[in-house]
Amino acid sequence: PKMASAPTGEGYRFHHLCGRRAKISNRSRTAERTQSRGEFNNAVVITSQPLRDHEALQVKIDSKVPTWTGSVLIGATSTPPGNFTFPPSISGLASAWVCNGECVWRNGEKILNSYGHQRLAFLSEGDTVGIVRRGSCLHFLVNGKDLGVAEMHLPFGRVYGIIDIYGQCTKVTIVEPPAGPSDAQVAGLASASVSAVGDMPRFHRRCGNLVEVGEDGRTALRKNCLGEFNHGVVLTDRVLRPSELFEVEIVKMVDKWAGSIEIGVTTHSPEDLDFPSTMTNLHTGTWIMSGTGVMHNGDTIKENYGRSLDTLKKGERVGVMRKDNGNLLFFINGRELGVAAMDLPREVYAVVDLYGQCAEVRIMQAETSGGNAGSYRQENVVAGHQVSGVDSPLRFHEVSGENAEISTDGLSASRMQPYDEFTRATVFTHRPLRANEWFQVRVGVFIDCWSGSVQLGVCKVSPSELSFDDFEEISDVESTWVLSGTELFHGGSQIESDYPLDLDEIPMESKIAVMVTSSGDLHFALDGVDMGSAAKDIPSGVYGVVDVYGQCAQVALVPFDDNTEAGHVTMTPPTRPVASRAAVTPDIIPTSEGVAPPPVVEASTASPSEHGFHPRCGRNIQLTESSCVATRLNSYKDGVVFSARPLRDGKVFKVELSKLNVTWKGVLRIGLTTCDPASFSVVPSLCTGLPPHTWIVSGSSVLADGRVVAENYGMSLSRLQAGDTVGVLRSHSGAMQVCVNDQDLGPAVYGVPENVHAVLDLYGTAHCVKVVSDSRTPTEQSSDKPETMDVSSSERGAVTFALSCGQNIKLSEDRKSAERVKSYSKGIVVSDVPLPNDRLFQVEIKRIEPKWSGSVMLGVTSLPPSQACLPDKASALAGESIVLCAHNDTTSVFIAGQEKLQSPGSISLLSLKAGHTIGILCRLESLHFFVNGSHVVRLTQRIPERRYAVVDLYGQCCKVELKPLVPLNDKLSQLLTSEVVQLREVDAPRNLEPTQPKQHTVREKANSSVPPKGIPYQLTSRAVANGPVTSLAGVSKSSKDLTPQQAKQLWAASKHAKPLQKNGQLLGCPYQQLCQNFIKSLLLPEPYFVPEYHKCYCERCAANRNAPAVNYAGEPPRKYALPLGWAKFAVHVGPQAGILEVFRKWHVAYHGTAVARVRKILDCGELMFPGDMTLHSSEVSQPEGHYTEKCKPRDFDVHQVFVSPSIKYCTGGEVYAKSYGYTDPVTNEMYRAKVAFKLRIQPDSYTVSPQTVLTADGTQVDENFSNSELEWSTKRRKVIILYGLLVKLEPIAIAEHR
Repeated sequence: PKMASAPTGEGYRFHHLCGRRAKISNRSRTAERTQSRGEFNNAVVITSQPLRDHEALQVKIDSKVPTWTGSVLIGATSTPPGNFTFPPSISGLASAWVCNGECVWRNGEKILNSYGHQRLAFLSEGDTVGIVRRGSCLHFLVNGKDLGVAEMHLPFGRVYGIIDIYGQCTKVTIVEPPAGPSDAQVAGLASASVSAVGDMPRFHRRCGNLVEVGEDGRTALRKNCLGEFNHGVVLTDRVLRPSELFEVEIVKMVDKWAGSIEIGVTTHSPEDLDFPSTMTNLHTGTWIMSGTGVMHNGDTIKENYGRSLDTLKKGERVGVMRKDNGNLLFFINGRELGVAAMDLPREVYAVVDLYGQCAEVRIMQAETSGGNAGSYRQENVVAGHQVSGVDSPLRFHEVSGENAEISTDGLSASRMQPYDEFTRATVFTHRPLRANEWFQVRVGVFIDCWSGSVQLGVCKVSPSELSFDDFEEISDVESTWVLSGTELFHGGSQIESDYPLDLDEIPMESKIAVMVTSSGDLHFALDGVDMGSAAKDIPSGVYGVVDVYGQCAQVALVPFDDNTEAGHVTMTPPTRPVASRAAVTPDIIPTSEGVAPPPVVEASTASPSEHGFHPRCGRNIQLTESSCVATRLNSYKDGVVFSARPLRDGKVFKVELSKLNVTWKGVLRIGLTTCDPASFSVVPSLCTGLPPHTWIVSGSSVLADGRVVAENYGMSLSRLQAGDTVGVLRSHSGAMQVCVNDQDLGPAVYGVPENVHAVLDLYGTAHCVKVVSDSRTPTEQSSDKPETMDVSSSERGAVTFALSCGQNIKLSEDRKSAERVKSYSKGIVVSDVPLPNDRLFQVEIKRIEPKWSGSVMLGVTSLPPSQACLPDKASALAGESIVLCAHNDTTSVFIAGQEKLQSPGSISLLSLKAGHTIGILCRLESLHFFVNGSHVVRLTQRIPERRYAVVDLYGQCCKVELKPLVPLNDKLSQLLTSEVVQLREVDAPRNLEPTQPKQHTVREKANSSVPPKGIPYQLTSRAVANGPVTSLAGVSKSSKDLTPQQAKQLWAASKHAKPLQKNGQLLGCPYQQLCQNFIKSLLLPEPYFVPEYHKCYCERCAANRNAPAVNYAGEPPRKYALPLGWAKFAVHVGPQAGILEVFRKWHVAYHGTAVARVRKILDCGELMFPGDMTLHSSEVSQPEGHYTEKCKPRDFDVHQVFVSPSIKYCTGGEVYAKSYGYTDPVTNEMYRAKVAFKLRIQPDSYTVSPQTVLTADGTQVDENFSNSELEWSTKRRKVIILYGLLVKLEPIAIAEHR
């Protein structure tokens, strides 16, 4: 339904419903905040009338007080006044658009930065702020000045103005907006300004410096076109009429330059314009199509809009039109390219820039009609429902789903209120498809609050004969064949599950198409590429159908024969990339013959012998900086690059992700291939399309020749941020390994042959990468280093620590000392040069931190530090590496990351103190380890040829300092013959890493009979009356044999425990360690967690901290319960948490879930909605015991995420948090495990509802909350930040007793 306009002359008024501190007066035109010196908020007001098209709502600031900070905020909401819940402030309000003068928020999320140039807080009394709706666009105003488009996709329904009388602002009054001319008046003005030469527009005589306009005003020529490439701007002599097509034909071209004609519209009159050298340098009132993109005031607003104007030839035509609804359209050879911009001003002149290759154009003469030759042709774009001829161009049918909105020209379709509705927006072609005719649409707008996306197919039934009330998704309709994701449905039944086109994963601006061949085969295409047959025996006469579903909110019809890819930049002058041309004029170089063109920008011609990228790469790739930087110029694909030469075994090829483009979806992909890049004439658009013997890591999956061979490989590459590094290598054992931020993720696949190139795919968000691995081979690196170093005991500094080191390491300025500044791991340092033979390398321990267990590790590696992927612990070093460590009272040698040798009894590494030394001496065929000058270990097998020293400041060891190298002398020679620790081979390696340190929080008090609070404990023989026990879990009989009473006594016995000690030191909480063992059993990647912030909430730990049962968080503060009885494992959060001040402003809640969903949630960083897929390919459904689609109250939406401020509510029973059986590998005891997530949720983004599970008789679920406030729900994914994984374990006997 169309919005009703208010009676003529009636202005906006405030509604009588308002915030509790707001007062309405002056016949509803004035609003003020009462008690303004004691209250700064709760004064939100809303208009009675919805915003009317092109009629501004403006308010004047009547008074301000200096007591507060902040000031008036203005916005719009789709919620009518009667249903509007007035918040304390509109910042963060759902279903609203809010502006503070500098930034714009939608639904609480910032969508525009640097929108305006003045914060509303700086306005004075008498200044005005305003808002105006123009079609589907929303603009904000300050003192009558339009700040520009703030939102381009307002919902079709009514939108109301909202004012927040906040902070310093205490009173505002509505001012009447000035009336603007109607389209009819503009048309009259246009007619009045027609020049005397005829009805059609002509070129104005006042134009660019080098333009010569023909006598009839229809032609324009750039003079000296072989010596100049710009200064060719020319405008029409009058404004364009609504829906008037202005079209020119290219008459003359020159091939000396790159770039070509540019066309558009401008609000500037040719009489007043100071003509620039090129229109893309004009920064006000101008919309220009240049190349493949559209620019507004010098900034690119659409990329890959259509065929590149740089490819046009002599005789081809290009046109522009402003529709009567304010939309801007461009045409090539009479074919419309779709909406380029919206809400243009009424009075615009057409503008042509005779740039680069284009030297002359002519305004198109009207076609002869009825003998009236020479009459100007007015273009008539016919809506789809007005054309029914079998040969007419495809349009959308006027009959569509109830939430679908068809444009007046029938070429685009959108879903109304896309943030509130996700379905019932099906559209059809206006006529049946002909045989072999492609029906193609461009996917225009994506929103991220839903799952699923656009669906495409064909339907045998005419749209006018369908009953839209009988279905929600078109795939459920009989006589339809519809592709949804990768699945093809016919009449609601799945007939294909793995079609090679996934509509749920295509990025914005993709072009998808469907066709039925003359033989009845159904084909789909992506960006002009036929993806093959999907079904057979399709009848003729079917209609094309699109379901604008889920994340997809808008589509536009585009011709299938216009799939020319943008992005292959002609590297001849003047080069003008669309995205970076604003306010940049090509340099002019004087020569003896006059003015020369700008210098030629040539593609890199680096030979394969040089380090970096191979010159053969994807067509959208530009290589710079000696082929060490690769940038994807256009689109989301065609970004495949290769290493310049095959990788040597053990050498990592590492790049830094320099820049992201969040316009697209998808992530960087990396791997190895046996393909020779030079063999490609055209590099495949995706790395998954490379020939056989290619291995790729994509996200957290491993692919071999395009097939997934392993999942959950490691940290998902989708978490990479700008500045992160990622590398790949082939190990000496033939395994492909990937490292992220120098953290080795381990072997991905085995059996990789030699002579492989690294391959990267700059796909989706990956925009630019830079090679950061060392450009030299190990041999080259050491060519300038002495092979043997003649260093006496008095000489210092011959060996230092390399700059490439562990994440938690801080090096001194001279790099002779290293300190671990936090945590207990990620403290590896490596020598900057290989160790010479017969020289003792030593480090002195300078500081010990007794709160950790474990200690220093020492070894060697063959990889230079710049090429090594440093893991968290040295024992996990891959490649040719040897590391000595001690754990569990044993001495172990790890070779290539696996425990190979072992001896009972420690060599005292665990008891080293400050001032002690450890060292290593390399001989030609042996390695020798020293502790405090004593020879302790000799190794003679698998010794690498080149040996860089490795020191791991692990556990207790926090700081070391290099000692001078000691040459082999008589004393050392004698020590080398002494007895050493005897090592034996390990039959089956137990752990690849030493035991993780435990943090000791409190020292035992001497001579104290009462254990201090919070000290870990062991049970005494008096702890349980029914028999002696030796530990909390290690009872004299298994838990399943205990009676419920005995189990209860055992679990409560910790109240009478005494501190558990080892070597005179207290150990960590046994309950937290038990939960840590459970976390390890889930094989979750360590980089997901932040150990420094782990916290235990067991009864004893909570009592030690005097933890209350409830706490408050957020703005405004809201109550939440502490997770007593649980252990929290802190989860990494992204940088957005700091930007949004999440831990200060957002509320705390919990979400119970099943153990099987934990990994997928951590991989995605988001909670799972109903309909999402788990890692085991099962669909998340509404939990049993909760409302479902078949059993729910009326109007209740089950497609939401439910959280609660009560941990009891979201984990009680088996509705949200499912129980999971777990047997501890240390004690073999059986437990019942539950998991939940601790999270922050944005205020005003969720709905508070009564409880729906656990109790039906009104019994209070949690004593800290009323049942009416237990369930919070939201449809939005981005308003939740996860920051803790909670685990609760109960012995089976206790759980069954409860």
